Amino acid sequence: MTENTIMYKARKSSMVAGLFVFILVFLGFILPLLIEGGPIEARKVVGIIILGSVGIVLMIAPLGSRLEIGEDYVRTYFFGFTTTPKIYRSNIRVLEYGNIIHFGGLNYGKGLKGWEMVNGKRKYFSIGENIYGKEAISHARRVLEQKS
Repeated sequence: MTENTIMYKARKSSMVAGLFVFILVFLGFILPLLIEGGPIEARKVVGIIILGSVGIVLMIAPLGSRLEIGEDYVRTYFFGFTTTPKIYRSNIRVLEYGNIIHFGGLNYGKGLKGWEMVNGKRKYFSIGENIYGKEAISHARRVLEQKS
């Protein structure tokens, strides 16, 4: 990391989805089983553990997300591992701010999306505003749109 590099952390409010899943699992599955009493089937316990784990992962995941913005590039990390290789300004072919679509057509909110050319191949990228906030996305947009 150089002097001109800025790191943005994920906002704590992006943990709401995981909290919602965790509460849904508790209220929808665990609470009725506790009220009902008696022995619990093994497959119900496995299902509760799996859904509870998904909720916990969704709550913790934003804590490890980082957005690095340099002089002419943008890169994302997840718990120290690079999730998006450096997106250089010079490689950008299309850059838009708008709705990002993930997970089979579900709207994931607004953010940066576009295409870059790397080694003769087109690569799609998107960076969501829900996780990093408007300030981080507008900073990334300014960096990637600047003329060389």
